[in-house]
Amino acid sequence: MKDIEELNQAFYNAIESGDLDKMSEIWIEDVPGRPAMCVHPGWPMLTGRSEVLRSWALIMANTPYIQFVLTDVQTTVLGDVAVVTCAENILTAADTDEPGFAAGRVSPPAPTCGPEPAGGCGSTTAHRFCRATTTRRIRSSDGAAGDQS
Repeated sequence: MKDIEELNQAFYNAIESGDLDKMSEIWIEDVPGRPAMCVHPGWPMLTGRSEVLRSWALIMANTPYIQFVLTDVQTTVLGDVAVVTCAENILTAADTDEPGFAAGRVSPPAPTCGPEPAGGCGSTTAHRFCRATTTRRIRSSDGAAGDQS
């Protein structure tokens, strides 16, 4: 279970650092009848590893700053599938007054999105704050497939 939680953290580290190579290592290869799948806020379902990785490339290219603070992290392993659920508390550079990802906005804006929490993060950069829960299919460090939420 520790391997799955470390892989989950590596996923978020890859997003924060804009490391598409690391993201490519994490996402599972397509297998017949079980393609990689992903849904970003405001996007349609993406099916197939190449489509999923292309979406991450677009998000990384259009997101100058993003930071995730994960809360309520829970991991469950069911056979060869791992499910990690968590709340994503997201800070991004504010380039508009609307909350959401730079490459795919939440539509309509979720009621839990809003201004940065009181106290802020200590940065002099303006940020947006959004709380979301997501699901992704991932591969563990030993190569086993898993689902990440």
